[in-house]
Amino acid sequence: MNKTDKDKSADMKTDKEITELEQAKAELVQANEAKLRLLADFQNYKKRVEAERSDAKYFAAKDIIGRIIDIVDDIQRAKQHNSESKKAESADVEMVLAKLLLILSDYGVMRTVISVGDKFEADKMEAIATVPADKDKHADTVVHADSCLYLDKENKVIKTAKVIIAKK
Repeated sequence: MNKTDKDKSADMKTDKEITELEQAKAELVQANEAKLRLLADFQNYKKRVEAERSDAKYFAAKDIIGRIIDIVDDIQRAKQHNSESKKAESADVEMVLAKLLLILSDYGVMRTVISVGDKFEADKMEAIATVPADKDKHADTVVHADSCLYLDKENKVIKTAKVIIAKK
């Protein structure tokens, strides 16, 4: 049985329609992939902007935090040398110190007190003086802490502790 011209024309239309449909599907897949790439790029952009914003905040606060830490250290030293007759003043100083420490805490700054006998850690402590080691003072240990160690949220050193250590 031979196909008529009308049947052949219908088959051609159908083939043409199928080709157009496949082409439209391919274009749709490409458009969808492009949309997904654009969405992923936008999400990466948002993350990058947030990280940059966080870094900018950190570095802007770092200067003021360092200055506050210096004040806290000065107050601590003044308290250590304070006489008994100045107890009222000492309470006022204590209140100021507590407020400053709260500000530092709000910015994620952690204060670590260095104790006598702690092992000297060069990356966290600055030796401002040395004394000879003996049986009571082991080598490379702290014999006096002049100021505390300050760390940020990621445990990065903001300010090293100033200490006196025993050396052989």
